[in-house]
Amino acid sequence: SVIVTFAGITRPTQIKAWPLIYRVEPLSPRPLQCIKCWRYGHSIKGYRSGVRCRACGEAHDFNVCSTQEV
Repeated sequence: SVIVTFAGITRPTQIKAWPLIYRVEPLSPRPLQCIKCWRYGHSIKGYRSGVRCRACGEAHDFNVCSTQEV
């Protein structure tokens, strides 16, 4: 992936770099993800529930997880 910035308000649908043609798509921002429960749609700000392991999803910290598979 490559991020390209265009001057102006319109963007082309493709870029030609001889002999190849690349499709141009708008950049989508990363979804908001909480670093305490690892769920999407909210951040740690205002989060009151307990921590969740990012490896297994159980109610413990990643550092004490026995699976440690990410």
